[in-house]
Amino acid sequence: MKFGLIGKDVKSSLSKKIHEQLSDNSYELFSFSDEQKVLDFLKQEEFGFVNITIPYKTLVFKTCDELSEVAKATQVVNFVMKKNGKLIGDNTDAFGFEYLIQKYDIDVKDKDCLILGTGATSRTVKFVLNKLGAKSISFLSRNPNEEGQYSYDDFIVIEKAQIIINTTPVGMNNNSNQLLVDFDKCKSLQYFLDVVYKPFKTNMVVSAKENHVKAYGGLPMLVAQAIRSNELFFGKAYSKDEYENIYRNTLISLVNLVLIGHPCAGKSTISKLLSKKYNLPLIDIDDEIQLREGGMSIPDIFLLKGENYFRELESAIIEDYSKKVGYIISLGGGSVLNKENMNLLAKNSLIFNIKRNLELIEKEDLANRPLSRNINELRVLVENRKLIYEKYADIEVNNVNFDDTIETIWRSI
Repeated sequence: MKFGLIGKDVKSSLSKKIHEQLSDNSYELFSFSDEQKVLDFLKQEEFGFVNITIPYKTLVFKTCDELSEVAKATQVVNFVMKKNGKLIGDNTDAFGFEYLIQKYDIDVKDKDCLILGTGATSRTVKFVLNKLGAKSISFLSRNPNEEGQYSYDDFIVIEKAQIIINTTPVGMNNNSNQLLVDFDKCKSLQYFLDVVYKPFKTNMVVSAKENHVKAYGGLPMLVAQAIRSNELFFGKAYSKDEYENIYRNTLISLVNLVLIGHPCAGKSTISKLLSKKYNLPLIDIDDEIQLREGGMSIPDIFLLKGENYFRELESAIIEDYSKKVGYIISLGGGSVLNKENMNLLAKNSLIFNIKRNLELIEKEDLANRPLSRNINELRVLVENRKLIYEKYADIEVNNVNFDDTIETIWRSI
């Protein structure tokens, strides 16, 4: 029996990886270039269920013989199962988007919400926001032609939005660095959500976080709608822990785990312990720099070649590894000073800010620190960089002892 995903170009989708964690059935990716091929597949092929992605969700809605109430309300179908020759359609994206909101404890009730885009996914998001009691829901569109739709340069509706959700494919697979809204003008914004899940953080998510907005990508939505599809077809209910385990397994395949933090926070030791315990490859940027410099120590590089040379080499290495996934990456304390490379890393990374009580740091720990040679210099450095570490961090972890710290990091994923 066939199971799979239908869309125009699905070769880079994570759906196969998710669904094959849920059952022993093979899950295939079907890329179809035109609507007739989609219709022929649905009518002629025998399959258990298929998921539907852009641009065919509305087409399939019009094709189904039976529809769930959510599918009827949204006029969107992303899940079809075939029973006795009939096509039965549902919208599990609605379940997935609600899961994303609940996962991050976002209170939608009485909030002014703004949706970027007016396609099929925007209708699903609107349905969920209404269900959760949003105060108002507006749309930004390149061609606004209905009530409640505004152009992307309408600053009044942007300024009052408390929650913004991107439902367009902008940023998918790094197809664009475009910002559909200027986050400097989002005066009331509390949350930015992007249904795009690859990269883990789109350029818009990164930009929103830079503006101190809580911002999240769409991976939880993708995972939850996939699990819900299996529940509907196989009649099996998954526990909250099972949802979270599948999410974590999928997340780790999509991102690097990056450790930032002040000097002497314990990043190098923690990254080695994480790598060993969870069998993930490790890159320590400081170690990599020394390797490329023929074993020269960090203090000697500073002394003989200067800090600018060190930072340029550091940035080049970070840029290389920002394009990879599946690594644990330990950054030097000053790596966060380069905004460009931090933004590159952020897209494919879950970033942990490792903090440590300075009173626990011994004099010996500072022996080879070129910019923090004593505890007083370290205090000044920590204070100067505190807001930068916080800006880039997805999760903050206090390093009291190493065993507890690596356990906290793994649980927090």
